This record gives sequence, C-alpha cells and structure tokens, in this order.
Amino acid sequence: MVGPACCPQSCGAVADGVFAAKLSYESTVPRHLVHRAAVAEVVLTDWSPVARHLFVCAVQWPVGHLLYGRRAGRLDPMLVAEAIRQAGILVAHAGYGVSDGHHFVMRRLAWRCAPDALRAPAGPVECVCVVRVSEVVRRGDMVGGLRVDVQFCRDGGHFAAGTGWVSCLSPQVYRRIRARSRGGAPDQGCPPVEVPAALPASVGRESVRDVVVGPADDAGARALRVPLDHPGFFDHPVDHVPGMLLFEAMRQYAVAAHGVDSARLVAAEACFPRFVELDRPCRIEPAPPGAGDSPAFIRRAGVSLVQDGRIAVRGSVAVTC
Repeated sequence: MVGPACCPQSCGAVADGVFAAKLSYESTVPRHLVHRAAVAEVVLTDWSPVARHLFVCAVQWPVGHLLYGRRAGRLDPMLVAEAIRQAGILVAHAGYGVSDGHHFVMRRLAWRCAPDALRAPAGPVECVCVVRVSEVVRRGDMVGGLRVDVQFCRDGGHFAAGTGWVSCLSPQVYRRIRARSRGGAPDQGCPPVEVPAALPASVGRESVRDVVVGPADDAGARALRVPLDHPGFFDHPVDHVPGMLLFEAMRQYAVAAHGVDSARLVAAEACFPRFVELDRPCRIEPAPPGAGDSPAFIRRAGVSLVQDGRIAVRGSVAVTC
C-alpha cells in the first residue's frame, strides 16, 4: 500500500504556511484543468506553486455530492481518490504546461486514510493537499508523464495520502494507442453489455443508479455494470470505462464480500495495464490481496478485472470490520 507522500511535520509546515494561507475557497478552479464538465464535480478551489516540483491545492468537499455523499456523518473516502486525480491533472496542465486536449491515462493510483479521520462537520469540509511531483517523463519539450505524491492536511495534521502515476498523451498518440488496445477494431460507439444490478444495499449503495456490479456467480465473481447515463461517472464523453468507476466497482465488490458499510473504506490501490472497453463484458474476480501489514480490524480484498481473457485492472481494497 502507498506510503506517506511527505512526513506529517513537513506537510503541516507547508499547509499552515504563507502559501496555503493565500489559497481561496471562494470558487472552483477552471473545469478544464481537472477534466470535469460540471462545476459540481470539481473539488479543487485554488492552487499555488511552493517550490520546484512542489504545489499546494485547496480542496473543498461538499455537504452533498451526487455520487460520494456523506453517510453517518462521514465523508465518503472515495473523495480522496478523486481529489488526487484532479490534483495530478491540474499540476500537469498549470505547473508543467501540458496542453489542453491531451489525454491523461491513469497507470496506477494508491491511497489511504485514517479510519476515523473523515468525520465531517455540518458544512463543507475545507482542507489543503500538498502535491510533490517526481518521475517527470519528457518527450522533447513536452511532459509525457509524471508521478504525484499527495498529502491531505487539516487542522495542522495530515489525515490521508496517496500516489498516482499518469501518462499525458497528445490526441495523435492517444488515437494510435487506443486503436492498438482494441486490436485495430474501431470504436463504433456500441452500448455497453447489459448487466443486471446487484441489490444496492448488498454493495453499500442506496440507489440502483449507483450500482456498478452485478450479482455474484457461483465462483464469487461479478460482472462489471457500466451505466453510461450516470452523470457522476460519465461527467463528459469518454471512449473507455473511467478509472473512478473501476475503483467504485472494486469498493462495491469488497463491501459485498465482507458485509461492511461502504463508508468504512480506508484504502485502495490499483494498476491499469489495459483499458477497460465500454462495449465488452468484464468480470470482477477475487485475487490475492497482496503483501502488507494491517491491523486486526482491517480486511483486505484483492480484485482483478478481466476482459477478453486478460487482466485489465489489478488491485486491492481495505475496509474496516
């Protein structure tokens, strides 16, 4: 599982320093800088460079979110993953000059939070994330990829951390990669395979609209369900299954397997060796959870998403008992 992006002391020093003090929570950053179409889906409100390869971002998590709403007075921990995703895209565009129109492909994302750290007050939650950039890949004058280590700070201390690796691809390169990943077959815009939804309560959801897995089969596997009309998962047109939907599928699989509330998710990680196509069946299968020491009250579930006989996603989810 991912380690801390920086030590708590340095995180607090940056978050409480002059740079963070100048951050604003009055409005969101421009939507195009985080690849979101709806303002309601943007959780970053400001950003500032601190030093070479070091940035701070202001984060505001809303009282009510279309997909990641509060439960039992707690923030949905999946907001940590979404904030890391948005912070990585923002610093690539604003801090490293990656052009609008480039495609961002998530290679790996791992994050964790303290089990009791997401208790929320009545209003919106404001915090700071410290973003350290490394492993910058350059192709000529352009940045072709980078790693971000993100530490979330609130009230002078850190409560969550994560690491993401992303590739930044020009439209021409992206088209070539997508054609190769589909075996030369063009994207015909075919609808996804119809999959019946699992019972919402069994996967930690209240609405069938938010369910992204099917019922379990005799082997414990489930089919991936792709609701193209969901405004949270499909905030803008894409030609493959988004990474956040895949993380949600992993979460729902783990919740069903362990019978615990979805709000008790405390960590997750995944690597994405292949795109998950919208118009082909995909199975969510149990897998070894991987190495890592965990307290007795943490359960880990290993998950693989298999499409066309090949692993497209390999990851694990940790939930509290």
